[in-house]
Amino acid sequence: MDKLVFASREHLQILHGLGTDRNALKVLNRMKDFLHIKMHNGKYVYYLNTTGRELIGSDKEVKW
Repeated sequence: MDKLVFASREHLQILHGLGTDRNALKVLNRMKDFLHIKMHNGKYVYYLNTTGRELIGSDKEVKW
């Protein structure tokens, strides 16, 4: 997530081989405490929040 900055479910699903839409959504749901989720052009876009950045040791602060 840190390298991509912003990613949709489809991006993450393809990059990480998450399989079905349902499985990808399960993974993202488990990560929700570490992500900001915004709607853009009818799709959800995910990016790391402060807790997520601290967890992976990133110093990039991303603004929507």
